[in-house]
Amino acid sequence: MRGVHLEQHETIQHLFYDCRFTRMVWAMVHAAWGISKPCTISNMFVSWLNGIPENYKHLLLVGAAVLCWSVWIYRNAVVFENKHSSFLQVI
Repeated sequence: MRGVHLEQHETIQHLFYDCRFTRMVWAMVHAAWGISKPCTISNMFVSWLNGIPENYKHLLLVGAAVLCWSVWIYRNAVVFENKHSSFLQVI
């Protein structure tokens, strides 16, 4: 996320999947819980649920939503406040 300027337009694809910082977040999620790194929204919110017991699916969806929210908050802090933190803080 370093080097992001206000003039640049951020895309969902870059913010949540292609950004180096976000790739580190997903790599840690994969290492900790064995969940494959997402590459698209449908991959994260649909494919992740395959093989998950029904009573745990809502927890996985909430976790994915919270991670996306954390990445969004981090991005805003970098762009608008010039604050940087560790990807572990985002998780």
